[in-house]
Amino acid sequence: MPFHIVAAKQEDAAQIARLHVQAFTSNVIMQAIYPSPSIWQELEKATETKILDDIEHPQTTVLAALDVDETSSASKVVGYAVWSHPVYKDTAALDPTRWKLPPGTDYNVLGPWRAETAKVADCVIGRIPRYDLAWLVVSAAYVRRGIGTRLLRWGLDLCDSQNVPAYVESTVEAADDFYVKAGFEERDRIRLGVKGMMYEEVACVYVPRHE
Repeated sequence: MPFHIVAAKQEDAAQIARLHVQAFTSNVIMQAIYPSPSIWQELEKATETKILDDIEHPQTTVLAALDVDETSSASKVVGYAVWSHPVYKDTAALDPTRWKLPPGTDYNVLGPWRAETAKVADCVIGRIPRYDLAWLVVSAAYVRRGIGTRLLRWGLDLCDSQNVPAYVESTVEAADDFYVKAGFEERDRIRLGVKGMMYEEVACVYVPRHE
């Protein structure tokens, strides 16, 4: 069946939220922030609400990768990406949508992690106009079929045509296996002690290619 990359609709939000939770349940920092199964159930609902808000936000694009059955026209979401658009000096910056996180969220982990990511982003790319890739997830059953690349290229093509950079914070594995190969450059690491170990992610910048 063919895959289609489209702007997500409100009816896609529940599938995107389910995919999001499935993708991050094994992530160390996410496990620390949301430390019980009941919280993850509520997180899925919170993610659906956030995606619905992002779909309506004029400075955010939510993409859905759909696996479409051409015979029945039925489709399911097998990947998604959330891109925040650049805001220029002559453009009014709208307030970003906010997470409404579930009770039990460990803010003693989330707070320091947010502070570290903000500090690194400020050092790496500052406040210049850019595309921010907030999330990119492909269902485990559909990896290595080019879906992630197409979700990524949507934003990078805009970077190239508009001559603005892109920024993403990635797991170490995804940075090495995916983002660097797509043209991103590692600029710094985000580190935080979690559960007696040092957890880290990679701050990556895409420099636009233009003629």
